[in-house]
Amino acid sequence: STSTTLDGNTALVGSGIWTVIAGSGTFTLNSDPQTAVSGLSTGINTFRWTISNGTCSDSFDEVSITVDETPTTATAGSDQTICSTSATLDGNTASIGTGIWTVVAGSGTFTLNSDPQTSVSGLTTGINTFRWTISNGTCTDSFDEVSITVDENPTTATAGSDQTICSTSATLDGNSALIGSGIWTVIAGSGTFTLNSDPQTAISGLSTGINTFRWTISNGSCTDSFDEVSITVDDNPLTPNAGSDQSVCSSTTALNATAATGGIWTVTSGSGTFADANLATTSVSGLSTGLNVFRWTIDGGSCADVFDEVSITVDENPTTSNAGSDQTICSTTASLDGNTATVGTGVWTLISGSGTFSLNSNPQTSVSGLSTGINTFRWTISNGVCAASSDDVSIIVQAPPVAPFAGLDQTICA
Repeated sequence: STSTTLDGNTALVGSGIWTVIAGSGTFTLNSDPQTAVSGLSTGINTFRWTISNGTCSDSFDEVSITVDETPTTATAGSDQTICSTSATLDGNTASIGTGIWTVVAGSGTFTLNSDPQTSVSGLTTGINTFRWTISNGTCTDSFDEVSITVDENPTTATAGSDQTICSTSATLDGNSALIGSGIWTVIAGSGTFTLNSDPQTAISGLSTGINTFRWTISNGSCTDSFDEVSITVDDNPLTPNAGSDQSVCSSTTALNATAATGGIWTVTSGSGTFADANLATTSVSGLSTGLNVFRWTIDGGSCADVFDEVSITVDENPTTSNAGSDQTICSTTASLDGNTATVGTGVWTLISGSGTFSLNSNPQTSVSGLSTGINTFRWTISNGVCAASSDDVSIIVQAPPVAPFAGLDQTICA
């Protein structure tokens, strides 16, 4: 303060007076031992109380009034939010007085508590409050407080295992955030989350191929923790085409399916050995007589495999045809003598001359209406696509002799 009240003793003998010895001051009444004094200067102000009485030596005593200056206004710096157990404080330098740091809440150990920019360690998670107080003598302290909020490192993120699916939707499997909060984001591909803050959210609208999603757990000022998961969506394979059914007269043929990655031939029925079962166009040997079925399957990955089948019918060579022996007759009707077909079916056809078969599929059929001369008939045995076997027989019809005339009877004398 720049004013105070002095406290000299009352003169029982003589009279007293106040004088300024050092510093400054203005007395309200300098003869009043308890006078007020104002206009004090900062620092030491010395006043003398002198009691005098006639010729006697004066009696005096001095008192010092030290005026302290108001301390610098304290500023503790801006509040901080950090992810560490140590920080640096930022109080202002005291131009008047001296400063000191104290812990108000939380915890902390100062490197030098009188340093306005001291470092502090041992901070606890949450709010730690520190007070920067500047003091100067008897003056009222000036102080300011700063809060350092320590965030805890977030839970380590785990996005779950990669998936390979045959669908445009899936369920993610991130871990729950015990510290902090999590959120899903799309890194590559596409996808729409049902709730992107749910670690096990459903996701739809996936694109074919690789879709990558990031599960990020954040907590305040701490470095985010994240992990990524890939969901590979397999496209349904092409519609397979194993080629056209075949009828052959061989134990070997060529297969001709539509080309596709991951295709393979297998035997469904019958028999066969593939030159290369992984080639869409390949040869197959060792076919059995009759129906052989082969399947061309395209691997669908996580999707269901798709396939198509082709039938290869192997026909057996027909029985060798034998039309029988040639005949020479004197009739317009005869019986043919072809062999019976054990493989395939036979039929008679007219090659030359004339003739009408009773039943042309009967190897021993009768034939009528033969013409005089040579009549040629063919016995053909056929089986599927195999080459037919045929043999010809000739039936020669001789003309009947002319009716004989031996001449007229004669009666002679000779």
